[in-house]
Amino acid sequence: MIPILYDSQETQFDHNGIGALSDAVDCTVERELNGVYELELQYPVDGARFGDLAKRCQILAKPDPVTDPQPFRIYRITKPFRGTVSVYARHIAYDMMGIPASPFSAQSAADAVRGLKTYVAVDCPFDFWTDKATQATMTVAAPASIWSLLGGTQGSVLDTYGGEYDFDRYSVKLYGRLGADRGVSIRYGKNLTTLEQDENCESCYTGVYPYWLGQDGLLVQLDDKIVNAPGEYDYVRILPLDLSQEWQETPTQEQLRTRAQRYIADNQIGVPDVSLTVGFVQLEQTEEYKGMALLERVNLGDTVSVEFPKLKVSATARAVATKYKPLLDRYEEITLGKVRSNLAQTIAQQQKEVEKKPDKTWFATAMEQAGKLLMGVKGGCVRVLDTDGDGMPDTLYVADNPDPNQAVKVWRFNYEGWAASDQGYNGPFKLAATLEQGLLAEAVTAAKLTAGTIQSADGGKTFFLDLDNGILRMNSYPTKDDVQASIGLLTDSINSKVTAGQVESIISQNADSIRLKASKISWDSTYSSMSENGILTCQNANIAGIVKCGSDSGYWMKMDSNGKMSGGYKSQTYGAINCNFDGPFDGMGIESDNVVLKGKLWVYSDYPGPTWSAGQTQNVNVVSDLSIEATGDGGVAWSYTFSTLYFENGILTTVW
Repeated sequence: MIPILYDSQETQFDHNGIGALSDAVDCTVERELNGVYELELQYPVDGARFGDLAKRCQILAKPDPVTDPQPFRIYRITKPFRGTVSVYARHIAYDMMGIPASPFSAQSAADAVRGLKTYVAVDCPFDFWTDKATQATMTVAAPASIWSLLGGTQGSVLDTYGGEYDFDRYSVKLYGRLGADRGVSIRYGKNLTTLEQDENCESCYTGVYPYWLGQDGLLVQLDDKIVNAPGEYDYVRILPLDLSQEWQETPTQEQLRTRAQRYIADNQIGVPDVSLTVGFVQLEQTEEYKGMALLERVNLGDTVSVEFPKLKVSATARAVATKYKPLLDRYEEITLGKVRSNLAQTIAQQQKEVEKKPDKTWFATAMEQAGKLLMGVKGGCVRVLDTDGDGMPDTLYVADNPDPNQAVKVWRFNYEGWAASDQGYNGPFKLAATLEQGLLAEAVTAAKLTAGTIQSADGGKTFFLDLDNGILRMNSYPTKDDVQASIGLLTDSINSKVTAGQVESIISQNADSIRLKASKISWDSTYSSMSENGILTCQNANIAGIVKCGSDSGYWMKMDSNGKMSGGYKSQTYGAINCNFDGPFDGMGIESDNVVLKGKLWVYSDYPGPTWSAGQTQNVNVVSDLSIEATGDGGVAWSYTFSTLYFENGILTTVW
């Protein structure tokens, strides 16, 4: 493919842009799994479109034989050397380095990738997706670029959930594992041209020294201190292994040893990292293997077998880095080895344990099962049938038996559409598609469904979902008791309604109000409740405004925010009790033309009486205990007690 130049604002890449860079001398796309994704172009100064090459322009080029052409943004152009410049560009995904996200938290890998889009602080053209079902908490405590949150920093998506990224233009996909084992084998003398082997012992340890350190300083370790890795070594290199976060309570030595052994096995601490850099001619481009091209393609993330008998190099490794030549449509180099766990740099730390549920989602599992069925099928036939006997074939027939009368699993295709059945040639059909009716299926499994509207078969009467405008309506069919329910999610309100004959209950919510309507309304919470009969129970109540209660008879009582409780009949007020009494003394007063007392009235007075001037001596008698009681014959009887207060020189000295 000849690279194509576009301006800095292009996002669709569905035309020829500024133009093809047809005079390019060389072009290389370098790509690493969870690593760099860059393009380098050599271009002559007298070549076509040289004057259009500028920083932030984009170059569209293929990164490998299979993937669609990808945009790369120019970030550096060197000065001419011998009539040629070097142009360096990064994949468009690097634009996420300048897109910040606000703080948020996530409880799963799916929540995390959704959060990258939801909490973005500026416009973001990128979409995010994952097939991982890993459960763990990721916390973004401060604003950060989306690029750094993807990986390369502590607490990033990769650091928390693991996985492998695929960048496809403006789509970012996090897979549990990228690529597949396509049975590709590279052998010296067949297609292997160069080989470099690199064994890295930097992270290779011969054993671990596990320990647990409690908050009180208690140290738990093994009597023999070390748990050795399997194998024979001519050196000793021990890794201190802190397991303090593994247990809240003090572990036993046996627990410590078991956990250390599992760590050794999971992390293969005694196995050197092996990297094989292989330069080879792709099998699909050789005459001998043209018929096997589909099986022999190698893509990023694929598992490849490499054999080099003379050097005794035989390994099974994954393609973790590639260098591809778009102008030649072939790889220059593939690196097989260990997948990096970050995007920008290697983080030296012990791999944290992640609490996992099954790492594959239901959709990935379903697709895997479907793939196994298709790849493992044996037998069957494909025929072209003349169903109307006019001598012209009109139906493509794919089935498990050449004879339509004996077939069970059948696919039929013609110009009207197609249909599939597992009950014979004439159906009934479970899956079909026609131009008039579209796709018809008993069940549809999808990880992502894009639609404008979804409605029930009755024209949307029972269910209607407008995804473009965010409108949802659901209505149940009336039952035999004439009960029907409905829910409406509109652009400005949410409404639910249940009817039974002439009785109905309604909940309606708008931005500034919530309306409830029902014959009986009740609730029950920790601090308050109300029964269906309207009995309100509340531990504490702080009510502002006016509280008014009454009955159909016309009598009423109300209490206002000034501490005044009044009562009356219809529009007439009969009296009030005022806590903010406007009298000569502070206190509570009764305001009424008539005061009727029933039962006993007890009055206790602690008030010392009139105010006397300083220096004055006086004795004052006051009523300190007053009792008023109905006599039963229409009269009242009362009793009281006098107390004498003695003042000397204006000071209360004695009470008798």
